[in-house]
Amino acid sequence: LASYALTEVVKQLPPSARDVEAAVIGDRLYLRASVNLRELGSDALGPLGAMLDDRETLQLGGTLAVVQPGLAQFQVNEVKLRDFSLPTRVIPRLLERLRRSPSPEGVAADALPLAIPEYIGDARVAGGKITLYKNVQ
Repeated sequence: LASYALTEVVKQLPPSARDVEAAVIGDRLYLRASVNLRELGSDALGPLGAMLDDRETLQLGGTLAVVQPGLAQFQVNEVKLRDFSLPTRVIPRLLERLRRSPSPEGVAADALPLAIPEYIGDARVAGGKITLYKNVQ
């Protein structure tokens, strides 16, 4: 599922994103990429934007949840730009800038939608591993 998440999140990152990586640490999935911050919009980061370079490392950390068959969400609990952690209340606004289209119904404001195969019924991240559960019909 990390590869599905990575593929789907990359589609939502700014076109300048490069060096995209994924890792499972504990009970969270982390995605990291080098992005051009100008593509997020000048007001997306407020005063923090003035302390950062044009290109910085963006790291998203969170959990996975299946919303419905064929749709999961990467619920972002942690965002870092370079070494700066962003407050949780800023996360929905930042993710809104990342999404290239409106989120499907049922996806949280602090989450990115992920298209997944319909046969996946649930996903758990724990102990550094991702476990997939088959959709029972």
